[in-house]
Amino acid sequence: MKIAIEELAGCSGCTIAVLDLHEMLLDILAEAEIVYSPPVIMDVKEPPEDIDIAFVTGAVRNEENRERLEKIRKRSKTLVALGTCACYGGAYRVSRC
Repeated sequence: MKIAIEELAGCSGCTIAVLDLHEMLLDILAEAEIVYSPPVIMDVKEPPEDIDIAFVTGAVRNEENRERLEKIRKRSKTLVALGTCACYGGAYRVSRC
């Protein structure tokens, strides 16, 4: 299984939380491969075409974020919003309510 993590506008905290799985991450990597996760886990500029599951963190704040979100959606079978920013707009949106 090929996994991607796309970070949009945010703090990278959700990606760091994935790394904080410690030894459990080794169990996951026995069954899956992280193929895209810039800039925290790897330095890959473009997501591959054949992603099984893409996790998106951060919020869409500008045109570049929107384009990256659309690209990762087209290249993945399943897309999962991960974290407060991806699901609800994050602290920025909450503080403006």
